[in-house]
Amino acid sequence: MKSTLLLILLLLLLTVPVYFLVYCIIALYHPFRRYPSSAVCHKIAVLIPARNEEHVIGNLVQSLMQQNYPKDAYEIDVLINHCTDGTESAAAEAGAKIIRCRDTSSKGEVLQYAFGILKEDPSIEAYIVMDSDNLADPDFLRRMNDAYSEGHSLAQGRRTGKNCFASWVSCCYEVFYVLQNIFFNHARSSTGRSASFNGTAWLMSRSYLLKYGYKTYTMTEDVELMALAALQNESIAYVHDALVYDEYPVTLKVSLRQLDRWIFGQMQCMRRYTGRLFHAVFAQRSKSSLDMGMILTMPVLALLAAMLLIFWLYSDAGAAAFCGKYLWAILLVLYIAMIWFLTAVLRKNQSSPKKLMRGILCFPLFILIWLVLMPVNLFRRKLIWKPIPHEFASKIEEMH
Repeated sequence: MKSTLLLILLLLLLTVPVYFLVYCIIALYHPFRRYPSSAVCHKIAVLIPARNEEHVIGNLVQSLMQQNYPKDAYEIDVLINHCTDGTESAAAEAGAKIIRCRDTSSKGEVLQYAFGILKEDPSIEAYIVMDSDNLADPDFLRRMNDAYSEGHSLAQGRRTGKNCFASWVSCCYEVFYVLQNIFFNHARSSTGRSASFNGTAWLMSRSYLLKYGYKTYTMTEDVELMALAALQNESIAYVHDALVYDEYPVTLKVSLRQLDRWIFGQMQCMRRYTGRLFHAVFAQRSKSSLDMGMILTMPVLALLAAMLLIFWLYSDAGAAAFCGKYLWAILLVLYIAMIWFLTAVLRKNQSSPKKLMRGILCFPLFILIWLVLMPVNLFRRKLIWKPIPHEFASKIEEMH
């Protein structure tokens, strides 16, 4: 009886990944959404928070200066945050405007400071936030403008890597973002649901800013903004053709620092917004809040599922004996299925599975790191911010 109850509880928890799996299947067979080309070029401000980024900031600004978009229809604002190097001069020389942020200690506070200034300019209709180590495809602004022109107040571009093949770690990051782009953003956009933000290349309209304001409290301001958008019943559009190139961590040490920060920030958001999100699910029948609530609680659900699996095997001698006897065979089958699955996803994205094979083969290790960091951050209340070094000073011409 006890083992049966544990199995039922485990199967109930597994309905969450099955829920997302349905969208995965939809994504594989559904074409990417293309927004009609807009005849109107709306005024856009590109915001780039920067802290000691002199090696990469100039190349990003140059890629933005080369956009296939009217020069009088956008501006580039670099948000200087406690820089002690030549970031400001490099950005200014490349053609950007400079906003020196005062009394700020996080990316969220830097953006809040800049939004407070720029919202006073009524000529600016939308804002796009980019990281300083990015490069923008020549059609990036035009494609984001197409989504905005269709009426979307929030939108997310497609993130890929400028150093995808540098190491197995960077290959894993590329596989991860392809999965997010295809199975979350593309799948939901194709079915009329809200996509997600992933930290860079996202758009917010001025009307949204004036209506809701901008203030975040956690270390992952993008995840927090997703939660707020769900509570506001605001949808995030995914713009697959709006391409940006990001610098991925190359070493495991730097990756651990970044993943630790991401998971810590997600735990902050989980504690702050989960109750409100699930209340909105029942009070407003909000599908976006349901999605976001499950995303935020995924670490806890994964830990609960692991514990239930262990308890079930401990209480059911037959199941434990079967798994013990065939464990390696089961793991091998799952590993081969994962390789096939990731290969299909990369081909859907028109990426090269051959070039990313290190990422495919090592992806279980990448996910295992996430799983280990989840319980570490579950009860942690404070994390010291450490910078992520950006050294790949690539130019946009090298991406084609």
